[in-house]
Amino acid sequence: MSNTRAIAEKKDLIKACVAELLQDEEFLSALITKITEKIEKSVEEKLQSYEDRIDILEKNYASLEEKYDNLEQYSRRNSLRINGIVIKPQENLQDKLTEIFANKLRIDMDATYIDRCHTVGPAKENKQSIIIKFTSYKFKKQILRERHLLKGTGIFVVEDLTRARYMMYREAAGKFGPKNVWTLDGNIHIKCNKEKLVFRSMADKKKLACRLTDNMTDSRNWSKEVVTHFIEMYKSFPCLWKIKSRDYTNRNLKNAAYDKLVEFCKTINPEANRDFVVKKIQSFRGSFRKEIKRVEDSKRSGAGSDEIHSPTLWYFDLLLFTIDQELPAPSISIEVEELENSIEEGTQESEILEDEDNGSGYSNTQIDFINYCKTQLESNDSLDEFDATAIAWAKKLKRMNPTQAIYADMLINKIVNQGLLNQLTNNTTVAEHISSELIRPSPSTTPFLPLSPYT
Repeated sequence: MSNTRAIAEKKDLIKACVAELLQDEEFLSALITKITEKIEKSVEEKLQSYEDRIDILEKNYASLEEKYDNLEQYSRRNSLRINGIVIKPQENLQDKLTEIFANKLRIDMDATYIDRCHTVGPAKENKQSIIIKFTSYKFKKQILRERHLLKGTGIFVVEDLTRARYMMYREAAGKFGPKNVWTLDGNIHIKCNKEKLVFRSMADKKKLACRLTDNMTDSRNWSKEVVTHFIEMYKSFPCLWKIKSRDYTNRNLKNAAYDKLVEFCKTINPEANRDFVVKKIQSFRGSFRKEIKRVEDSKRSGAGSDEIHSPTLWYFDLLLFTIDQELPAPSISIEVEELENSIEEGTQESEILEDEDNGSGYSNTQIDFINYCKTQLESNDSLDEFDATAIAWAKKLKRMNPTQAIYADMLINKIVNQGLLNQLTNNTTVAEHISSELIRPSPSTTPFLPLSPYT
């Protein structure tokens, strides 16, 4: 009995202590913290074990997916896809293919060469896509070697790829250009900046994605559609390129225009920013200036019409809207020309470098140019007859078509140069004809070169 009573008393004492502790807020807070830590630790350990298992499963899945893709592609080793063939109702497909091989590719095949063939997907304009499986790999290789003979026929022969590899091929062709991407035995080959890359399996998919991202930072690798759209967007924002426009000094308009271009570039390169856009603009316009210079140099050299440089830059015509922004006015000195060019390119850079705001709405470079012009104007109190003539020429040149202005400027320079050489006489004329030989006048006249846009 005594032991039972002692146990009961201890229980009552414990209950009293617990009740007292439960009334202590500090104790309750510590207890809750301890319990929470225990639960969190247990949950974290459990989650970590689940994450480890998920990682293992994902790796196993990727490995199985790669093996499955390799096996599926190998099963298509003897297969080709032929697109663009018109198939009439009740026409035997195998006979049609052997006829095309014989007439177009000069390859004689009989029924033993073809294991099986069938159409795939719906017809487009009565043209079907066909899968053909040959009985031997060497027959497939023979067709691929001669497929260049189908050029211009509207019939295309390609390898039969798995869906995953086909999507990789399409993405690469869209970014690097169809001429720089091809397949061989299911492997995707890419020519990128004189470097050849080969992607043999799905394991290379991430590597390909990285190369695509890196590739798009170089405008040389942009597709023609992307470059054309970018230049058209740039043209729609005169505040970025039209120096004589009032909007050219409007920072708010420029910011909005750059934001639009950045938004477009991010669809190609997610890391694109304003600096990226400015560099692209400078790259395109720099190439455009080089082409103009080559044309100008070939004309000033006195070359015949057949020798005048023809622009090879494919987007040259797209940037013709900037030509009057590239050519300096004839009456402006070399120093002013260089300063104006620096404004054209430097103002865009100053937007990136955040020129110090001077409160006038103009950049420091523009203010320097304005001050230079002001000084030059103040230093010339009066204009003589030659200055007036030059100003009149400048006004008329501005009203001309840009191409005609180039020709006129060239003719004026030639005449002035002959005058500096004391070669002008009453017999000197501007001949409007094509000639590759010097006109040799009589000894009584001063020799001169026929002045023509084609000489």
